[in-house]
Amino acid sequence: MKMKFSKHKNGHEQKNKRVLVLDNDIGFNGMSSQKIVDIVRSIHQDENKKIDLYESRNNVFPEDIGVYDAIILSGSSASAYQQEPWIKTLKEIVKESGETGKNILGICFGHQIIASVYGAEVISSGNFEVGWKDVLVSKDPLFRGLPTSVNQYEIHKDIIPVVPENLEVIAQNSFGIQAIRVKGTNICGVQFHPEIDQNTGKYILKSRADQLKHFGISIDDCIKTYDASSDYGTTIIRNFLMGVDQQ
Repeated sequence: MKMKFSKHKNGHEQKNKRVLVLDNDIGFNGMSSQKIVDIVRSIHQDENKKIDLYESRNNVFPEDIGVYDAIILSGSSASAYQQEPWIKTLKEIVKESGETGKNILGICFGHQIIASVYGAEVISSGNFEVGWKDVLVSKDPLFRGLPTSVNQYEIHKDIIPVVPENLEVIAQNSFGIQAIRVKGTNICGVQFHPEIDQNTGKYILKSRADQLKHFGISIDDCIKTYDASSDYGTTIIRNFLMGVDQQ
């Protein structure tokens, strides 16, 4: 399907914003993507903000990307360097939307898709970062109101080892780069999962227990790393959407 990238009125000229969530969540039937939708709706429950969810993992995309003010790319068990048709389409969407100044947030796999489009290499680390991990964040607007270290849910093997000059690293930890921003834009990626709460995280860990055991990873140890006082996922998504509203 040939998608359109039509131009529409900017944020100062239109009353209601439109948010597109692209569901890349292979393996969990879109569970994490629905969590993203729920958070966006909870943030804007008193506003007439339209939120659309499309199953990009099944190669289903909206006909016209241009009508959206913001795009959120979910995580996935797929890899950004795979050559599947739907992954190529995701990259086309990020490239074309970025060129028109659209707001984009990528989560985990989505973060790696953004990095790949903007010139970074995505590779397998050969190991898992999994469970709730401490992440050092910068003073970037995406982390407005957060302490310098936050405890966020992770489950990934792929990483971005280095970034080119057009990307800024805005969060990191001992495993590597944890968040990026395309300089001069509201296009960001986070390696962790701000949408995943404790119960959902536990469910995902337990469902992948055999796979993680192969890497010597204890599910119980992963669950123990959860820090309820550092539950800033909704704040991070809200901060991204504030950038959308200010345009």
